[in-house]
Amino acid sequence: MKRLLFVLLALGLFACSANRVVPNTPGEAAVDAYGTLEKAAAVTTVLLRNNLISVERAKAVRKQIADGYAALNAATAAISAGDLSTSVAKLQFAKTIVDELARYVAENTAKVPEPSWEEPAVSSITSYGDLVHV
Repeated sequence: MKRLLFVLLALGLFACSANRVVPNTPGEAAVDAYGTLEKAAAVTTVLLRNNLISVERAKAVRKQIADGYAALNAATAAISAGDLSTSVAKLQFAKTIVDELARYVAENTAKVPEPSWEEPAVSSITSYGDLVHV
């Protein structure tokens, strides 16, 4: 386990930009990485629903997200199996994807529209009798 901690910390895994918290432990690094993937998915969904990105761009981002999950999951499996060289390679690949998606999230978060809290339209129903069909 000490070797694992050393490997992850030596990589400077997921060194964060100014908009992200710098993880202090491998666990925090993993949480940060998975959180970035989730944020990218959420931002992409909102942008697509509001026609702010194309379907093709959304598919490309979703592929990056899937690749990030695959790399992180493969690294975790390699760590569990004691294969540190494979885990380092997978973590480096995941770091590249996560860093790119973090930039994507930072650049596009401002484009996400604020939720609308409009009051629902007043119903045309004026009495209980309007609801009952006799």
